[in-house]
Amino acid sequence: MGSEPDRRITALLSELCVTYGYCLPPDDQEALLTDPPLEADAFIDAVLRAEGRAPILLDADELRELVEVARKWLSASL
Repeated sequence: MGSEPDRRITALLSELCVTYGYCLPPDDQEALLTDPPLEADAFIDAVLRAEGRAPILLDADELRELVEVARKWLSASL
């Protein structure tokens, strides 16, 4: 079974997919599990870039919400 940080990142990626529609291919998910950004905003930037989206072009409210979701999952694990 994976470590606690791995499980939290997997749960975060699952929430981003199911709730927000950011469903990364397995290779991109594995890259984030192997070397996750340590801060929530950097993690969300990595997810958005993997989706082919420029974080700066995202609606500010949506971006804030995504960062909050990442902060919730990452704060206790990394």
